[in-house]
Amino acid sequence: MKKLIIFLSVCILGACASLPLPTSSEYVARGEGYHRDGKLEKAVKSFDKAVKINPGNAAAYASRGAAYFYMQDYEKASEDFIKAIDIDPANVAAYSALGASMAALGENEKALFFISKALENKPDNPESLLSRGSIFFAMEMYSDAVRDFSRVIELRPCVDAFIARAEAFKALGYNDYAEIDIQSAKSGRYPMHLNSLVNY
Repeated sequence: MKKLIIFLSVCILGACASLPLPTSSEYVARGEGYHRDGKLEKAVKSFDKAVKINPGNAAAYASRGAAYFYMQDYEKASEDFIKAIDIDPANVAAYSALGASMAALGENEKALFFISKALENKPDNPESLLSRGSIFFAMEMYSDAVRDFSRVIELRPCVDAFIARAEAFKALGYNDYAEIDIQSAKSGRYPMHLNSLVNY
């Protein structure tokens, strides 16, 4: 009987040892789930495991960068977005996210560079246009801000874009245009944010 128990134990241990370990991509998927649930520290740990398994996984760096961004650790976010771009120079989202991190650090010139780089590859990306418009506004380049906010409104109108353009119009002294945008924002016809799930 004792030999049977030892034999079964060895078989069970052998079976456990042959179970496949999660892949880098699986850890990224887990981390993204944690991120969606607001469990940012757990998300970062999953992304750390993904990077350890596959240091060439650009998605792992970009996703970890996004988690750091939402944790307001813009330095670490920037480092990860740079790594993601080094691995995958065509990653438009990473350029845009790096620009947002630079803006959060007060590095508006760098932010403008990276977001403009993203827009070279995807010129009609509303998120990147809204970000660049906000940077133009912060740099007091109000006409450029109006241009980008207007393009966002053409592509995917939302309350945020109308309010942002209204503020830029006010800064330029075009109060009548600003009032029209404010009324559009209040109309209830548009979602609040670009990524809102609300249908209109």
